[in-house]
Amino acid sequence: MVSAWLAAAYFGAADRDEAVAFIREWSRYDRRSYGSPNMATFGFNMRNLFLYTWPVWPIAGWAWIAWAGMRRAPHVAAPLALLLPVLVLLFLQRSAGDVQFILLLPPMAVLAAFALPTLARGVINAIDWFALLFFTIFGGTIWFMWVAKTTGWPPRIARNVFRQLPGYQHEFTIAAVVLALAATVAWVLIVRWRLSRAPKQIWRPVVISAAGTTLMWVMAMTLWLPSINYGKTYRDVAQAAAMALPPAYQCVQPIRMGDAQLASFAYFGHIRFGGPNDGCDVLLRHDSVDYGEPGNISHFAWRLIWEGRRPADRDERFRMYRLVDTARAVHPRPDLPRRRLPRQP
Repeated sequence: MVSAWLAAAYFGAADRDEAVAFIREWSRYDRRSYGSPNMATFGFNMRNLFLYTWPVWPIAGWAWIAWAGMRRAPHVAAPLALLLPVLVLLFLQRSAGDVQFILLLPPMAVLAAFALPTLARGVINAIDWFALLFFTIFGGTIWFMWVAKTTGWPPRIARNVFRQLPGYQHEFTIAAVVLALAATVAWVLIVRWRLSRAPKQIWRPVVISAAGTTLMWVMAMTLWLPSINYGKTYRDVAQAAAMALPPAYQCVQPIRMGDAQLASFAYFGHIRFGGPNDGCDVLLRHDSVDYGEPGNISHFAWRLIWEGRRPADRDERFRMYRLVDTARAVHPRPDLPRRRLPRQP
């Protein structure tokens, strides 16, 4: 399949040189994105994968058991042929992320659809009660934390919330509260309908789970969206990094930065990035610990000119280095004052 795609990209392009450059860049991107398994990626996937794909994954897993005698049939083999390679690639990522999780949902949904007719009543009730308890407790916790953040009571809970978001100023939005209340009322009505009438529809095992997942997303995007945006945005960090850049620089080479981080720094800071072969004179490195300055090149050396991080993230650190000619640095011109670039704490 990959060979067919590459052949189509090459022979179908108007300019063969551009097609070769595109294929080469695609191959280089894959080599940078995937490698041998590592514990960081494994831990991230194990923490987030099952929650992200709930409630599809247990029903899809049941399809594998229920159709044990027909696993080579197209309705089981076809979705598995799409699911297993993506699942393997998830654990081969060099940098952990949940972007690829969405590729698992279509084949899982196909498998789950064929599992629904085979589910016993006890299994359906177990899934429903688990989802009911989980999402009710989780939704109540979200409301409780939001009330503490808004009113300051209980004081201990409110302090813990703001400790995770240093410098954050909370704003009360009526529209967000109304939407969150409407989603909560809808959740109560759906649970009442499911438990009181015991519907016979084939899709009954996923009603409460799907409704609970929707409730969590609505509450996150209404009550907690300003807090999430404050804790996750790279706007202030990107703008601070852009202010520390030399007035005239060729390009910035990113080190250990994901696509979302590159997009944020390019959008908010208007930073001009380059690749390893572009001869960039500035490095922007994303580290969890201080690995020290990069290695020197001949009579040139890398000098730290800026470092910073998001206020709510204590594990990450961005460090920017500029390539300096050490010969000129040792014998600076006496008639020019030395200008210190701003550094973030």
